[in-house]
Amino acid sequence: MSTRKVLKEIEAGFGDYFWQVPFTAKEMLVLFMYSDNIYNADIMHHKIKHTDGVAFTEVFFPKKITMPTEWISNSVKNASRSMKLHVPIEQ
Repeated sequence: MSTRKVLKEIEAGFGDYFWQVPFTAKEMLVLFMYSDNIYNADIMHHKIKHTDGVAFTEVFFPKKITMPTEWISNSVKNASRSMKLHVPIEQ
């Protein structure tokens, strides 16, 4: 089965859990997915592992994720100062 067909099948069942757009590297499909808990992630992994055309799977569970958020507040501040906004912002 081709990589595209495998991706379509996985996307049909788990596309809502993709963290980013899947990509291929040397006939390998790379998925970054998220789950609300480790048990649901394990269930998804098991189902994907047994999808027709999948030969090998590997799972990585990060213990801690640091996501810088200053850029969001800075972007909001800069946008609120812009005269090009079409929606009034109450401050």
